[in-house]
Amino acid sequence: MMSAYLQRTDTIALGQNGRHLVTLMLRKILGSSSFAVAQTLDKMVKRLQGKLIVDDETLDDIDGFAEEAEDWRDAGEGAEADAVEDHEDDAIERIDPKKLQAEIDELTRYRDLAISIADNAKGRALLECLPHVLTEIVGKGGQRKAVIFTESVRTQSYLRDLLEANGFPGQTVVLNGSNSDKDSNAIYKKWLERHRGTEAVSGSKTADMKAAIVDAFRNDRTILIATESGAEGINLQFCSLLINYDLPWNPQRVEQRIGRCHRYGQKIDVTVINFLNRKNHAEARIHQLLEQKFKLFEGVFGSSDEVLGAIESGVDIERRILDIVQSCRTNDEINAAFDRLQAEFSVEIDEAKKDARNKLLAELDDRVIERLLGRREAVVSAIGDFKRALLGLARAELPDARFHDDHAQRFDYEGETWSTEWPEADERGWRFFRLADGGLADWLIAQAKDRPLEPASLQFDYAAYPGNLADVAELRGQSGWMRVARLTLHTPAKTYDEIICAAFTDQGHEVHSETVERLLQVPAEVTGAAFGDMPDAHLSGVMAERQTHVVARAQERLGEFLNEEEERLDAWRDDAKVSFDQQIKALTKEANEKKKLARATSGLEAKLELQREAKQIQRQVDDLQHQLYTRLREIDDERERMLDEIADQLNLTPALTTLFTIRWSLV
Repeated sequence: MMSAYLQRTDTIALGQNGRHLVTLMLRKILGSSSFAVAQTLDKMVKRLQGKLIVDDETLDDIDGFAEEAEDWRDAGEGAEADAVEDHEDDAIERIDPKKLQAEIDELTRYRDLAISIADNAKGRALLECLPHVLTEIVGKGGQRKAVIFTESVRTQSYLRDLLEANGFPGQTVVLNGSNSDKDSNAIYKKWLERHRGTEAVSGSKTADMKAAIVDAFRNDRTILIATESGAEGINLQFCSLLINYDLPWNPQRVEQRIGRCHRYGQKIDVTVINFLNRKNHAEARIHQLLEQKFKLFEGVFGSSDEVLGAIESGVDIERRILDIVQSCRTNDEINAAFDRLQAEFSVEIDEAKKDARNKLLAELDDRVIERLLGRREAVVSAIGDFKRALLGLARAELPDARFHDDHAQRFDYEGETWSTEWPEADERGWRFFRLADGGLADWLIAQAKDRPLEPASLQFDYAAYPGNLADVAELRGQSGWMRVARLTLHTPAKTYDEIICAAFTDQGHEVHSETVERLLQVPAEVTGAAFGDMPDAHLSGVMAERQTHVVARAQERLGEFLNEEEERLDAWRDDAKVSFDQQIKALTKEANEKKKLARATSGLEAKLELQREAKQIQRQVDDLQHQLYTRLREIDDERERMLDEIADQLNLTPALTTLFTIRWSLV
């Protein structure tokens, strides 16, 4: 109903000159929550009753409206923004009173309907998933924290009330353009008292309020509910879970949100959850566009930076999406329009990526290029080895499973087909056989790890192996002893979690570690308990050598890591100073020009207005200076933390756990 109203071109409330921008804002509110819709519709009704069209105050539920309007100006759409923010032409003239009353009645019905909706499906879904996802984040090594983004101030208030009443009492904090609520002011007051007399206090309430809220989120609260405007310029590197409760149409806005968490110092990959209205086909296609074409949710090291660099303006994308939503009436029309849009972006993005790669490779030495290509092949090979090992585990642990002869990567078990290939499993309705989802593969590994392994005799059958292992084949007809252990070593640069092997033949010859690993790929069966004299001293000696080798590699890598991090921190510090200095210099110049103009102006009213504008610009300068100081302190603190952590790791002591010792023979 409301969507159809927005598609009409003869509505009174939206006016004419700023219709596109107003419609975009209203659609954002419509996609946020019924509470946001009800509040905005109430303002629209009151404006119409006063014979006034929608203005910027009507749309103030979108916390970043001023920034959005400025983006439209930068994109050459200044007339749209000016029409909404300029109140001189708001009065409705020469309009049919019956038509005006009909529209008032229509919007009143929509408002009353929105007010009657007390239960929002998105809110329920958030309550269902949030506790589980927070537990998963902690399991991965992250903190039990989440930042939830919404574009609506009213939705922000709703989410806070919802979470506080359902499992998160006293654990939420909000961040928006004003932060005038009681809790925020209490946090701000405590923060000022704690930092009184220190350089942390900038004197700018806006900057200090943000610092206080982020500090409370870091140290005391579990959930930060933020708007676009409120979260500008903050660092949430300690938070690894980001939830897009409302999904912006502008891909650059999405990237900025992710950038709040994905920045230097983030300990684990950032998990991003997007809430979508499945009944809204256009919203689903917008998400598809952001995910598949702009690669925004591929992971921390996705290609979004490269892709976003290929587009000219996020506002242009918003306008083109708005045109589709406004003009298409059926799902087929929506699909066709989005297909055309994605095809256009594919050409632009592919050309830009190709050009960027060519420029990069032109500056690299051939040996560096070979190393990069070799690394890619190694990753692909490692994935193949991992899948083979996972399926080998399934064969060993699931004797009742039926593995497909024509496809080694799938099997049937308890009435279901399992596959290690995600696209195939998704397309055919099979189960995806993978780790880290709490499913079958995780259960099999837990079962295998919990099984006690006493020394036993194993006979390996080389003929049963489908491939060719030349070094292993040379051991046919021989036997001996083997020990396999797990070595774990934690360093700031890398966590080493390796399987190390030691093996001897009965003639006393040591078997190379790579050959031992390949021997373990050969099918084998247990023939009984281990017999004979175990060469424990020899096996332990080889294990000690392997351990020393891993520690040496770790120390060497730690030194390289220290150099790399020092260079990165120095570059980050320099970049931060250059970026902020440029902004501060430009704003200071603008403020001085305003002051100069004020001194030369004779009219008192105009003089006061210019002085106010100069003071407002100076406040922006103060905010930027505080942000720069905070950023540099963060970098220096990170440097100290890194040095302390490396100092603690100078004497590396790995943990070595014997997995099994066997008497082996190869036939």
